[in-house]
Formats: sequence, C-alpha cells, structure tokens
Amino acid sequence: MSQKQNLEIRLAEESKLVLTLKERERDLQAEHKAELQALRHQQFTSTVEHTETAGELAVLNFLRQLQERGRFLDFAMTDIHRLADAQVGAAARVVQQGVKAVLNDYFELQPVRVEAEGSTVSIPDEEEARRNIRVLQAAELEGSAASGRLVHKGWKAHSVRLPKSLSQGREAASILAPAEIQVH
Repeated sequence: MSQKQNLEIRLAEESKLVLTLKERERDLQAEHKAELQALRHQQFTSTVEHTETAGELAVLNFLRQLQERGRFLDFAMTDIHRLADAQVGAAARVVQQGVKAVLNDYFELQPVRVEAEGSTVSIPDEEEARRNIRVLQAAELEGSAASGRLVHKGWKAHSVRLPKSLSQGREAASILAPAEIQVH
C-alpha cells in the first residue's frame, strides 16, 4: 500500500473512533439521565460528621461521572504514545467536553487572579502569597513591593456540590466503569 492509502485508512479509523466515542457518550447520557439528575439533586457539603468512607464513596462517584460523561479513565489509562496525534486530539476533545460538564455540575470554579496571564502583577504580602500564589524563581519575598509576570491565573473552588453516594455495597461502589460486552 502507498503512504497515501495508509493515511486514508488511518483517517477513516480515527473518524470511526470519534463517532464511536460520541455514540457511546449519547447512549450513556440517555441510560443514566434519570440517575444523573437524582445525583445532582442529592448533594452534600463536607462536614466533620462525614466519615472517611463517605468521602471515599463521593470520590468514587465523582470518578464514575468523569468516566461516564468524558471517558476520562479510558483516556488516562490508554498508552497514547502508540496513537497518532490526530487520534489523541480527537479523543481529547470528547474527554474535555465531558470532564468540563462534570466539573461545572459539581464545582463553581473561579480564577485566583483576574489579571491577564503574561501581565505584570504585584506580589502580595508573604502570608497571602503562601496561601494563594506560588512564586517561581525567587529566593525571598521581602515586603509587598515585589512584582512579577503572571504565568498562570490559578483556580479555586468557590463552591462544591458533590453527589451523595448511592446505597450500594463497597465492592459495587468501586466499579467506576463496568466491563462492556457486545453481543454477536
């Protein structure tokens, strides 16, 4: 086969992969629409009364949502070094859309700094600097007169709305994505 034919075959395979991921995402959304709505309405805020087990179950449910809506675990656990850049890019778009939707459902995220990245900003006093910013390539901060270039705005969670755990056993809760079998 010529190089052109190989590229055409690979492009067709990549297109099929993207379509398969999109179809699977639609199927999962339809299958779990009622469950997702119930999870969104049953929320909890972290308090001292919640046990470590409840926290672990909340994290497992969150990972499950990332997988169901963004195929996050499939993407993270795949050896992408053996894939073509176009395949990785196509899969990344699907993952990014799903992960962003889950994050928006459960968190209100805000930037730590509102200035444009690349702009010159003043560095606040040491106490605030340790809490809200990371100073790169600086030996010591003295006073509040120091300034630098904003490399990354940072992110903070303004609010958290994690789903309550469904009443299921610990073993069932640890299944983040069940194995799927296509019937012949």
